[in-house]
Amino acid sequence: MDISEIIKKFAIRNRLKYGMANEKAIIGMVLARVPDARKNISEVMQAVKETVDEVNNQSAEDIQRELLNHGGSLEQKKKEKKDAGSRGLKLENPGKVVMRFAPNPSGPLHIGHARAAILNNELVKKYNGKLILRIEDTDPKRVDVAAYKMIENDLKLLGINWHEKVLQSERMEIYLEYCKKLIERRYAYVCCCDEGEFKKLKIKGISCPHRNKTPEENLKLYDDMKTWDEGRGSVKLKTDIKHKNPAIRDFPIMRVVDKKHPKISEHKIYPLMNFSVATDDHLLGITHVLRGKDHIINTERQRYIYKYFNWEEPIFIHYGLMKVEEVLSTTDMRKGIEAGKFAGWDDVGLWTIKSLIRRGIRSDAIKNYILSLGLKQKDIEFSPENLYAENKRIVEPTADRYYFVDNPCKLVVENVPRLKLKIPLHKDYRERGEREFNFKFNDCVDTLNFYIQKEDIENLAPGDNMRLMNFIGVKIKGITDEKIISEYIKNSAGPMVILSNEEKDTSEEREHIVGAKKIQWVYDDRAIKTKILRVDKTLEGVCESRCSELKVDDVIQFERIGFCRLDAKNDKLVFCFGHR
Repeated sequence: MDISEIIKKFAIRNRLKYGMANEKAIIGMVLARVPDARKNISEVMQAVKETVDEVNNQSAEDIQRELLNHGGSLEQKKKEKKDAGSRGLKLENPGKVVMRFAPNPSGPLHIGHARAAILNNELVKKYNGKLILRIEDTDPKRVDVAAYKMIENDLKLLGINWHEKVLQSERMEIYLEYCKKLIERRYAYVCCCDEGEFKKLKIKGISCPHRNKTPEENLKLYDDMKTWDEGRGSVKLKTDIKHKNPAIRDFPIMRVVDKKHPKISEHKIYPLMNFSVATDDHLLGITHVLRGKDHIINTERQRYIYKYFNWEEPIFIHYGLMKVEEVLSTTDMRKGIEAGKFAGWDDVGLWTIKSLIRRGIRSDAIKNYILSLGLKQKDIEFSPENLYAENKRIVEPTADRYYFVDNPCKLVVENVPRLKLKIPLHKDYRERGEREFNFKFNDCVDTLNFYIQKEDIENLAPGDNMRLMNFIGVKIKGITDEKIISEYIKNSAGPMVILSNEEKDTSEEREHIVGAKKIQWVYDDRAIKTKILRVDKTLEGVCESRCSELKVDDVIQFERIGFCRLDAKNDKLVFCFGHR
């Protein structure tokens, strides 16, 4: 097999897998397959570019035929995709399965949270288990009251249903009581050391002066903590003061917080995460805990609590981290919203779940992407391109095509013959129907008005030809600040144009539009003012009149723009851009 065939095979499979073939990915696969290709890397890169452009412009039917020609079948590829999505997503000897998704109510969920939520939900469904939504709101400094509802709404957007909801703030008495038991059993003590001094002692493996106080003395201090100011002391769990990892040595499990909690303002003593999580995981009957491998140290800490209470541990499953450069922290998102940089939590520039859904990213696409990552322990990098490819696979068959012109200017075309135009709503799914353009002609003047993008004519001058996409060719006669005057080029009508009077066709006359620049256009009659919200900028222009029939939430594809979801209908149509 020569290198061009290898490139073609990889490009076809890459497009089938991700929706669009990616040059960099193809180059990597080719060089891995044919190491000697590095000697002619520039030629290989050019060949890859040309092949990727060709493959990405082919219809779905053509790709299926090409796949068969290159030793595969669509059914095989679908099976491979399904297998890849579920690979590694299993529990050994699961028995009864009870799992939990446990977010902090500091803001809405984003793509990073989606991984834990989806993995827990899919495993629970697979083993007919129980999913608990546990809101971990024991840090008053990180509680946003609005987030309680936002989290529930975001999970519903993802298609996730829980069997039970638990708020940790409603379980404070439980944590206080179990902490008291640890003190009574000499497994915990109240430390009044300055935190800086305690840290120095811990690093040296030296006990602080409070570690060996009697349970009675510690219980008295524990009761006094209700009146203390923040920072005066905390309850620490006795572990191994000589442990090889200082982070495991005598870590805090309860502390005083001055800030009032919006739900339980009477409390001042709050549990830290490792204590409340371990306590709840046991009392709620959690059987399997999914967490990122950045929590391995926390798992080791929590095992001391299980040991001291003689509790059976759940099965801990640690997976690799998903590096998400695109996602801002909740704090940074909030600052951006307050500063006016973002319009809200669903701003298209954010990677919150509600933002993704608003952009037309389907919940199944998010789920499929997350499942494709599995439970591997290797760290991975979040790929927006792969998420978009998953979404394209879902919306492609139902996203009708329409025309949109950004930053429009008026184009007048004179001497147009009586005609109309029929364009498929979707070239790969012609059964979806057609868009029919019925142009209005004056009995005296055969002139039509259109909108085109100003940037499209920047390098054109009177005498130049251009082709209105899928329609006719025109010759520019004059350009003013208000409009472009042009005339119809005889015999230039495209194959989708229906002429009322058949024109004489000559190859000489057709030569005039060979190589002419293709221009996106919108017919002036009833053109609709339109705004497209994108991450980089907002596009302001017009779209064709048929878009008035769309409903909010419909996902379409604007030619040369990409997939967009209709977000609002008022004095203009507002779309949110998803991806190409």
